[in-house]
Amino acid sequence: MFTVIPHFVEIVYQYGVLRGLSWALKILTDPFTDLLDFYTHIVIHPKYFLDLKDQRATYRLDIETKKVTKLE
Repeated sequence: MFTVIPHFVEIVYQYGVLRGLSWALKILTDPFTDLLDFYTHIVIHPKYFLDLKDQRATYRLDIETKKVTKLE
């Protein structure tokens, strides 16, 4: 609320009440529309959380096989 309310007030001050209400409606409905847009990615496989590759290495992705190899 400490970021939403001041931003709403700033928009209303600069652009008017209608634009402020439009922005507030967008902020309130975004989580629901995002669920519809990204429902296919709602579950993330645990293997992506356990991917402990070398963070400083350079990797190459093979587009055909989708295999990632570390460059020496």
